[in-house]
Amino acid sequence: FVTLLTGGRESKEKAIQHLITTASKSVERGDISDHKSFSEMLSVIEGDMNALAASAQTTIGEMDLTNLSPASLMYYVEHEDERKNPSWKRRMHRFHYGIDIHRIAYLNDLLAMASLSYADKLDDIIHGLQTASDPMELVYCELESQPGKPSHFIALKKDQPIWSLDLEVMIVVRGTKTLTDVITDCIADSVDYRGGKAHLAFF
Repeated sequence: FVTLLTGGRESKEKAIQHLITTASKSVERGDISDHKSFSEMLSVIEGDMNALAASAQTTIGEMDLTNLSPASLMYYVEHEDERKNPSWKRRMHRFHYGIDIHRIAYLNDLLAMASLSYADKLDDIIHGLQTASDPMELVYCELESQPGKPSHFIALKKDQPIWSLDLEVMIVVRGTKTLTDVITDCIADSVDYRGGKAHLAFF
């Protein structure tokens, strides 16, 4: 990202090529997957190069990194990891409220839906929704992602009462799985949303 911000055209092209090479190696290791060819991915990344550079400028463009010491950062991380050991965490937990088991079960169901969003086949998503603790019906699904348009699906809870004024709908957005998702991650601008912040590329 530093090269994208400060380098000339040739340097920026080399930086983009390095990003592509690194991402391709990740695919080979199995960290992320994509069905697009290398040339297709090159075209996608080149098309979003300006957005990536603008995001990098917004995120770290004003940061002064001249005094950053990688060694000091490593020692700091190790110190915090040693200080916040399991014993420290147990002491901190004593001051928290008790756990609502129903809330935990609900969050576990949501986690299952999030995991289901990474399925490669439509049939797998349909089966996962039908066998969930609260069965759901798939309404819409987009398995392929594009920069700024992550893969997602929409489902409705089955057997909802027809006299209810509320309709329970679930929108599940997949996280990082493909190279296009990596580009979406790198466009890290935020936007105001419901009193908080949302990832602009997702929003």
